[in-house]
Order: sequence, then C-alpha cells, then structure tokens
Amino acid sequence: MTENKSVTIRSIVYDTVSLKPGSVIYEFFQDDYSTKDERVNSILERELVKFLFDPFYRFYEYLIYEELGISNSYIPFYEKSQPIIENANEKPGDIDLILVDKSQVGNSLGFQVKRFKGFIDADGINKVKFSNIEEGIIQVNKMFEKYKFYKNYLMLIVANDGMNNTKDSFLFRQVKGPEIKPLYSMSTYENLKEGIGLFIVEITQPTGKGIRKTGKIATKLLRDSKLNMQSKKMTNKIKLLVDATH
Repeated sequence: MTENKSVTIRSIVYDTVSLKPGSVIYEFFQDDYSTKDERVNSILERELVKFLFDPFYRFYEYLIYEELGISNSYIPFYEKSQPIIENANEKPGDIDLILVDKSQVGNSLGFQVKRFKGFIDADGINKVKFSNIEEGIIQVNKMFEKYKFYKNYLMLIVANDGMNNTKDSFLFRQVKGPEIKPLYSMSTYENLKEGIGLFIVEITQPTGKGIRKTGKIATKLLRDSKLNMQSKKMTNKIKLLVDATH
C-alpha cells in the first residue's frame, strides 16, 4: 500500500430500540443524549476484543473472518499465557488473541492487540493518541520471534466516543482526518518485522447508548501476514490449550 492510495474499509452500522405495547412505528439511528451508558473508550482492551467475538452479534463473521479470509470454524482464545508462553516475565507476557480451527490446529493465528481512545468534542475536533503503537510493535515482534504462529498479526483497536459530535450524521462520528491518518500509514510501522500482518478495528459510539445497543464497527486488513510453518512444538501447545478449555 502506498501513502496516497485510498483505503476500502469493511463496516457494519447497527441500532436497537425498545419495543412498547401499542407502538407500530419505530425509528432507528436517532440521537440519544438522555441515555448515559458506559463510554466505549473506557472499556478495557480485553472486553472490546470479546465484544467483537460475541456470538450473539456475530460481528466477527463478516468484519474479521471474511476480512482475514478464514472460515467460521475458527474459535477465539483471549489473553492466554499457559501453555503457550515459556517465560511470563519476558515480552510478550501472553498472547492477546489466538484463533484456532480445531480441525487444523497447525493453521492457528496469533495476535497482539493495542487499544487507543478516540474522542470528538462538541466543536467536531478529533482527538486520539497513538503513543503506544511502538509498544505493540515490540510485543508482536517478540511473539513472532519466540512463538511463531501459522499467521501473526498486530491488531489495533480505536475506541471512538462520538456522542458530542452533533455536526456529523450518526454514521460518520468516528475520528477522521489528519488525526487518524497515522493508523493507516505504513510509515508508522517501519519497525514491524516483515511477515507480520496489520489488522485495524474502529469501534464508534455515536450517541449516549452503549455499544451493545448501537454503534459502528469498521475493519481493515492493512497488511496480511505471511504464511509460516508452525512448529510441531507450538501446535502441540495449542492442542493442550484447546483440550483444556473445550
């Protein structure tokens, strides 16, 4: 990808309403400032990842599995150290996300994940800090060196709180413009080892309702991982992980 190339992003916009006796007309995608649900950028990284893979919503099928080009037979494991990690005192201390197909354990995908907080104020000014991208790069580089999976990725999640952005419509309240550009610029990832993939996720909360009720999720496989011969030792460890949890 070149710096001036346009980026096509896969996305889903969703909303819910409460059903009321006698009502036959319901309006979706409306501003709601009276509800004061938890803000998306206060949700922990682990919980955001689990939300993406929640079987009730099944966002992962279109937004993650189709974007990665894998089947729906993969199952997620979160923040796993044992039996994968050999020394928890060294980076990485755990694997943030592992996707495993039980019929093809040798084709597992490993992810290191970093979350960033995005915010749009009442004047429409975008605010986001990508200060710890380099930390994510270091962690995924170490994962790649020590625990090489069939495919290896750095997943970056931007949690956008767009409730105060009343200038844009419901659908376009994510951080944008120069502030978001570093996320999609390959120059940001100069220290990322060759062969590691980049997966971008943006979760936007456009109103006062929580992200389990309304929102927009967008994903982009910015760079795919190269295929690796997953070692027999690693495959056996993943088999132990699967057997212990399923």
